[in-house]
Amino acid sequence: MIRINDDRALLKKHAVAVLQRVKMLNIEEEILGQLKALGQSSIEEFISSDIDCLRNWVENCPEKLQFSHFKKIYSSYFSKGAETFLAGNYNAYTFLAELDISVCPYCDDEYLDIVDVEGKRRRTCEIEHFFPKSKYPALAMSFYNLIPAGKNCNSLKLEEKLGMSPYEEKIEDMTFLFPDIPLGLSLDCINPRDCLVKFHPKKGMRKNVVTLALEERYVRHAAEAHRLLSNLQKLSDEKIEELEKMGFGSREEIISSNFGPQQPEEKKKSLRQKMLKDLTGY
Repeated sequence: MIRINDDRALLKKHAVAVLQRVKMLNIEEEILGQLKALGQSSIEEFISSDIDCLRNWVENCPEKLQFSHFKKIYSSYFSKGAETFLAGNYNAYTFLAELDISVCPYCDDEYLDIVDVEGKRRRTCEIEHFFPKSKYPALAMSFYNLIPAGKNCNSLKLEEKLGMSPYEEKIEDMTFLFPDIPLGLSLDCINPRDCLVKFHPKKGMRKNVVTLALEERYVRHAAEAHRLLSNLQKLSDEKIEELEKMGFGSREEIISSNFGPQQPEEKKKSLRQKMLKDLTGY
């Protein structure tokens, strides 16, 4: 639904840490033997393979993705807890912090937090495997198979394969969140409860919307959608300019008070920004 930015520095850090752990466990030759069947000669290259490459392997040679070394590394070192590390000080907590994503990319409707509980770091989110590690254990540590996800999305997805990954460049273009209401109709004529947000998905996002029950989960946001559209109808560019001249604040302040934060860093940490953009353009 929303795209995860491609952080090449973190990708490199992740791949290097995986290789270091593999060497510490003295299993490098075993893994390289398995990777030959996939045409891979480097563990770092394999771990860094993009989402299209992972999908190609899953669809065309899943039998070659059954070796379990990386699944064991994931469970025993990467995602075991805040004080267990893959290599150096790198683990799932480091991955989440440096990926710098604050909301679930599957739904844009759950916060992803790392919190302190009695002096111990805990996380409110899961690191979900786009291609399930139970079916494709070799991909358990592949960077582009690791999706920070809210617990609701994780519990709904389970072992299902979705149609689009948040790492895919065009994912945000594959939905348009807007209620099915007549164009030009005054929002005063519509009951807020009837302003139901529809996703209008295309291509692989159809599978995501159904599996993750996105439209059903967004029913609760009908009143919010109604408010945003109503504000949009009332606040033309001319009206905003008039309010600015009357001393009600700057243009940005007026827009922010009616449609939410406009600063990129604030928007990145706020829920339902895809819905806001699709509904209002802000």
